[in-house]
Amino acid sequence: MRIGVRKPKAYLLTFTTHGAWLHGDPRGSSVRDELPGRKKHCREDSPLFVFRRKIRKDQGSAVFLTQRARDVVRLALEEVCVVRGWELLASTVGGRHVHVVVGSCGEDPGKAVGTLKSIATRRLRECGEFGQQDRIWTRHGSTAYLWHDEAVTRACRYVIEHERDLAIDGAAIGTTGLRGTVVDP
Repeated sequence: MRIGVRKPKAYLLTFTTHGAWLHGDPRGSSVRDELPGRKKHCREDSPLFVFRRKIRKDQGSAVFLTQRARDVVRLALEEVCVVRGWELLASTVGGRHVHVVVGSCGEDPGKAVGTLKSIATRRLRECGEFGQQDRIWTRHGSTAYLWHDEAVTRACRYVIEHERDLAIDGAAIGTTGLRGTVVDP
């Protein structure tokens, strides 16, 4: 590490299940541009969106994680953090996405997302929730750098409170809370 280079306190990592968020979704979407790191927005009525919707229909339906699968993913997240020595500050696993707040782990956050997805995928296949050829996650994920304690606290609160809003069929879903404590919503 170079002298004088700041290091974030933590990262908010988010990744989604395959087919959960199509291009042109009213919540917003983007497509990769020719230039690295630049994105252009894709509208629902654009030819690209229509084309990708057709491809998505041909590839099968969107992945939705069952309660058992969410529990497996949550345990996989905890496993990765323990093995790698990452501080798990908060996590939530919903039916279509995962949020994780980890203390600055000394690893590129994009690689951290890849590691979390890889181990979660392995565990989901080992327990029989998905087959070897099933595509579970979308490509990449979102990585937010949290530079200050207040930002870390806000991100943890967002993750925990967001999970409380994700009751599926009337069943509350557990979360991993601040500093790794389990919160019962």
